[in-house]
Amino acid sequence: MEESNRTKITTSGASISTDITSKPKHERTLINILWTGGFDSTLRMLQLSKMEVEIQPYYLIDKRKSEKKELETISKILPDIVNHPQTRCTILPLIKFKVADLKPDIELSEAYQRLHANHLIGIQLDWLGRFAKQVPGIELSVEKSLLGHTYNCITQNGSLTRIKEPKHGYYVVDKKKSHPDLIKVFGNFHFPDLLFENTKMQMIDLYRELGFEHVILKTWFCHTPIKNKPCGVCIPCKAVMLEGLSFRLPPFAIRRYKFHTKYGHTRWCRALFKLQYKLA
Repeated sequence: MEESNRTKITTSGASISTDITSKPKHERTLINILWTGGFDSTLRMLQLSKMEVEIQPYYLIDKRKSEKKELETISKILPDIVNHPQTRCTILPLIKFKVADLKPDIELSEAYQRLHANHLIGIQLDWLGRFAKQVPGIELSVEKSLLGHTYNCITQNGSLTRIKEPKHGYYVVDKKKSHPDLIKVFGNFHFPDLLFENTKMQMIDLYRELGFEHVILKTWFCHTPIKNKPCGVCIPCKAVMLEGLSFRLPPFAIRRYKFHTKYGHTRWCRALFKLQYKLA
């Protein structure tokens, strides 16, 4: 079994250390990546699996309703990658990091709030930005989408520089041409070019080209699953519908989405949702 230098973070997030074992037989680039089992980050994992690289996936624990489902998804997809005949990478064990163990960063959090006021980017980008300061260069999966708050926030508040490595490419925030708030929140991330340059519809073809079309329906996205199925009304579920990927939603979730879109958050609508949840 091939061994190499590995950067590790304790599960509790208390410290960072380097464990040096022996030199690898072949020099492999270490790529740190945030992996949730979602459509975007999974595609990046699949792309990297074809390369002679070492992948260190991270998962941040924040007691989300979808957390159990996301970890189950990762466990289901991992064998598909490892057992694929064209896999060339080394995947290190998933490192779980507790968000509660992250140190506060007032400047970064205030920068996030200002960006959020104009772009409605998710609260997770506050603590992801703080985490990225501990693992500089960690990959954040952001796809090309005019409907995506994160994509629009980045492209409208800054300039990106494309870095072309011998085996993979990514973008970084240009710190000379970007807004200070964007630099504080996103300045430590790498954005894979495969994702940043393609829409979700285009990514379907990329899944096929990589030989992993069957993995698409295994990926997860819903924030508030109902009996282990997508709810149809959370932000990621709405995005799935708007981006033309309704095939990823079960029929009941699609009906719930359409009902929610038509009637909104009225009192009787919420009461009907509760009844639907019980019958789902």
